[in-house]
Amino acid sequence: RDSPYPFGHPPDDARGAHNSLNLRRVHDLRAIMLAHNDFKPMWITEFGYTTQATRETTAVRVSEEEHERYLVRAYELVRNEMPFVELFGVWNLSRGLSSEDEKAGYSLLRADGSLKPAYAALQGVWQEPLVTRLQKAFTRAVTAPKTSDAFIVLARDARVHLGDSEHPEPWVPIYKTRNPSPTWTGEFYLRASDLHSAPRDQMWRLTMELMQVNDFNTRVLVNDQPVTPPYLPTEDFSTMWSQAEFLIPPEILRVGRNTVTLHAGKLFPAFQHLDYTWDDFQVRQVIVWRPSAR
Repeated sequence: RDSPYPFGHPPDDARGAHNSLNLRRVHDLRAIMLAHNDFKPMWITEFGYTTQATRETTAVRVSEEEHERYLVRAYELVRNEMPFVELFGVWNLSRGLSSEDEKAGYSLLRADGSLKPAYAALQGVWQEPLVTRLQKAFTRAVTAPKTSDAFIVLARDARVHLGDSEHPEPWVPIYKTRNPSPTWTGEFYLRASDLHSAPRDQMWRLTMELMQVNDFNTRVLVNDQPVTPPYLPTEDFSTMWSQAEFLIPPEILRVGRNTVTLHAGKLFPAFQHLDYTWDDFQVRQVIVWRPSAR
């Protein structure tokens, strides 16, 4: 969650402009999240401009016309530049407040309850006519897709369990009727543009969330080739999700179908017994990351 107030500055300002906060600082926060393998969607819970000067807001006051124009443009920027933002909240709706109450200036309503121009303008943006939506859908259909940096192999809400245990959900092997289930293969697809636009001297990355890997020989492969490191990291019996990252040599990737394979190892000798010989673990949120051009 974030509240990227621009404090009177236009929403189009570049990241870091004025050496202060603005809308596009959201990109900086996103970069920090990705650097720590945090891929959750973001919410902009509060955003707005004030049209009323108080002791605290004189320097950041905008006119009602700017209020309208800036809010509409901010929404457009978030929608077009920030696909990771799933909620955009404009603050606020209030009336009858004191002229010295900062909430009054940020409201889409005046003190008497009448609408500021931004109110109707945002309604128009959020409720696009059917013709406009159809035109945009047609444009997306005929326009070449942009090169992606992330290729989701397994979503966060889809868990895979490998092994041979007979425990209740979610520790039932993936194939359920086949025990053991030591191998899982996921797929992702690459276009020629995905490969050609990536620096050839940089490794691609593979990230995933794991729970309770205990064997030293549980392998991870991309297109049946080992990655670095070639084994899943061992954990413990804490039943907590942990992040793992691997490097993929670019030369083993190809245009079209590519695969990520996890193969559970046989438990190390101290733990082996007749009815429990394969490592039991879960995996989710498997993502392949294209390196960005310098």
